Amino acid sequence: MSDSPSLASLEQKLADVSTLLLELKHDLERLKGTPAPEAPTLPPTLVAYLGLEESWATDKAMECVLQAAMHTVGGQGAGLTLYQAETERLVFRAAIGDGSEGILGYEVPVDRSQHGLAFATGEIQASKPLHSEIEQSAGVAYTSVLVAPLISGEDPIGTISVVNKRDGTGFSPGDIEAFQPFSELAAQIVMQKTREQAILQGIREGRLEDDAGGLAVNPEEQAILGLVEVLAPMVGKSDPLLQAIRNLIQSIPR
Repeated sequence: MSDSPSLASLEQKLADVSTLLLELKHDLERLKGTPAPEAPTLPPTLVAYLGLEESWATDKAMECVLQAAMHTVGGQGAGLTLYQAETERLVFRAAIGDGSEGILGYEVPVDRSQHGLAFATGEIQASKPLHSEIEQSAGVAYTSVLVAPLISGEDPIGTISVVNKRDGTGFSPGDIEAFQPFSELAAQIVMQKTREQAILQGIREGRLEDDAGGLAVNPEEQAILGLVEVLAPMVGKSDPLLQAIRNLIQSIPR
């Protein structure tokens, strides 16, 4: 008796392989038409419980900082920019008052602007705006601007500014003196906000180091954040679970 496979068995195996290849082809075609998965988001309950705000523009702490900035020097609008290394520009992340809705997301060049001068020199600038194009986005005229750099350690990270002196005059040397300590405090608040953003991003992506925010966690803290990520979808469904997450979060450096 021959040990060679029969022609019928070979034909059957070939048919099985053909069927498998056809199924794989159909699977690939279906995958090609599948939209890319959306970026993961944290449940609002968890974000609210952590006391973190995902948007700079709607962050209550940032709004209070800008309100205080206006009050300190008597302005009618205030804004916060952060430096974006990819474009080498200062991007408005939060704003209130005159023209605020039109400048969110606006990118200010580092050269040819008071914001850029403050960022580059580390000194407060007070004069008429150098970069007038922003008025088109804002929909208002800026007659005066006071800009202070936001400095973390020795490095500038952005600017905080106040526009349109309320009494119609320009910002004075006294305004510059008053704004100096305030801008230093604002820089610390912005750095805390940057750290919170890094925590949120780290939980989403399983990446717990952020060069911009300086977030550094040890392996134990990394394990805690990983556990929070797993438990996050169940927050709000179980009070004991929420209490357990509360205990975990209290051990994460803020």
